[in-house]
Amino acid sequence: TLPEPFGFTGREIRDIIRGLRGADIIGADLAEINPLRDPSGISANLGAALMLEMLCLLAEARINRGCEKRKTHWQ
Repeated sequence: TLPEPFGFTGREIRDIIRGLRGADIIGADLAEINPLRDPSGISANLGAALMLEMLCLLAEARINRGCEKRKTHWQ
């Protein structure tokens, strides 16, 4: 949640994730979002956006592996 000296920006991380397109990704993780240190919600919004990018990447990788496409069972 707090800025890391000499760390990546949100845009740089997004570009890195997008650069993995075509790779056979099988998992992803997002860690260290602390709501107590993020009163404005900026880190939470960034985390949600990055997780969406990762989920899209995972879905595409699954399709590229030739996995069976199935409808969701959500009501």
